[in-house]
Amino acid sequence: MVHRFHYLKYALAVLLVFIGLKIFLADMLGFAGGKFPPALSLGITFAILAAGMGYSLWKTQGSHPLPASRP
Repeated sequence: MVHRFHYLKYALAVLLVFIGLKIFLADMLGFAGGKFPPALSLGITFAILAAGMGYSLWKTQGSHPLPASRP
């Protein structure tokens, strides 16, 4: 099943960039109290993860895992 989520690592990289950017953007855009709205942050986080999972499943559909080698 791991091979089906090949592109998930790219989604996690984008997620880490988003988390880093929201720290800086919160001060620059002047959100109330200097914090990024939690509901918006959670929504974006779920959207990034869902997009990564969906893209991975779509691109790897019909692919078969490599057979395990036997000792």
